[in-house]
Amino acid sequence: MTEPLTEAALKLHLAQKADWFSRTDKGDQKPAYPPKECVQAMLAFPDPPVPTVHRITAVPLMARDATLIQTRGLHRPDGSGTNQTAP
Repeated sequence: MTEPLTEAALKLHLAQKADWFSRTDKGDQKPAYPPKECVQAMLAFPDPPVPTVHRITAVPLMARDATLIQTRGLHRPDGSGTNQTAP
């Protein structure tokens, strides 16, 4: 029997699976917990139409169709993404 996912359990899971940050008054980044609004929204809509991401790189990469992915963001056809900045 599965147990219902609570807000606290989801917040812990999200904190363990991703790096979360907030900004200080000076604009610096600091570690943070997932925002309560994000957790609540995920619980309210548990199956959003979000694409599956298979990999994220910091460099250009080759897609399955042999095209070179150089732009930042998700390449939907094969679930690859890059966060590299263009030279």
